[in-house]
This record gives sequence, C-alpha cells and structure tokens, in this order.
Amino acid sequence: MITGIVRSGLCVVLLALASCASPDSPQAKLDAFLAQAVAAAEDRDTSEIMDLVAEDYQDAQGRGQDDIRRYLMGMFLRYGSVHVDLETVDIPQLTDLGGEVELSLGLAGQRGDNNPLWSLGARRHLLRLELIAEGKDAPFQVLRASWRPGEDRD
Repeated sequence: MITGIVRSGLCVVLLALASCASPDSPQAKLDAFLAQAVAAAEDRDTSEIMDLVAEDYQDAQGRGQDDIRRYLMGMFLRYGSVHVDLETVDIPQLTDLGGEVELSLGLAGQRGDNNPLWSLGARRHLLRLELIAEGKDAPFQVLRASWRPGEDRD
C-alpha cells in the first residue's frame, strides 16, 4: 500500500514538473503520457497501460492490441515487481496530435535496496513510438511501436 502511495506521489511530482512546460505544449503532453506509462507498469496495471494503446495499434512484428495485453499479463504474472528506467532520446517531430519519440527503456523484474537497475541485469532497449491524439486536448496513445536491444553506441 505504501509503495502505491509513493508511486502515486511520484506521478504527481512528474506531472507537476511536466507542467513547467506550457500546459498545452506537446512536451507537457508527452511527459504526462510517459509518467502515466511508467506508473502503470510499476503498478503492474494492464488496464491502465492498455488505455495508452490505440485500438488500431500495430507493432513492427504485426502484433495488435490483444497481443500486447496478453504479453503484459504474462510479464506481470512472471515478475512480482517491475521497475522501469525511461529516458527520452529523441523527439524528431511532435505536435498536439502526435508524432514520433525515441526512448531508452530499462526494465528489471526486481530491485534490491540501493541497487541500480543495471546491477540486476536490467536490459536496455531503444524504443520508437508513434503517438497519436484524437484532438488537441486528448491524451496521447501509442499507434505504432518498434524496438531493438540497446547497444553501447546508444
């Protein structure tokens, strides 16, 4: 319970920091999207993550929304906890209605006290997302995704 409260507090802080950008800016919208995604993953909340995925989502391997839902449910059953380290690498073009973003993503299924994720074998991936929004005030959703293992040059 306390962990959930801490994560919720972290989300509020991240959203407050995101609001330092113009509240209507694409960057603020992206920051809110990423904060929600990280919190949902660490809470192992499949429904909340799926709210961030467009109905007509398709990844580079041809998987759709149902495939992603099944993958997440399997991952959350396998790992008692999920820890995410996410960094924005590149935002080539982003508007209120969407665009692409490239992220560096580290995931670990467990974390010890004061141990960084990489000391537990966290794997880094380079993730490219195509985001869309159904209107200027609508939140972003993932329409397309592709990823590859991170390399030293990343």
